[in-house]
Amino acid sequence: MYRTHTETFWQELIGLSYDPKDDVFEVAAERHDHLIHKPTEIYVEEENGDLKAVEVVQWDGTKNIISFKVE
Repeated sequence: MYRTHTETFWQELIGLSYDPKDDVFEVAAERHDHLIHKPTEIYVEEENGDLKAVEVVQWDGTKNIISFKVE
């Protein structure tokens, strides 16, 4: 069984970044930033050249999925 938790809904993305010194992946958005500590895997899904989703897996197996929509 999978548990899901929605951190936030559609907001403008400011950027994605990784800090190797602190081993943190940051999702910076208009109203909320999210830090993912000790990422072990990063997957990118795209369709027709558009970014659809990024999945970041943490050291403990937690999956963080960031979905995108184009307006």
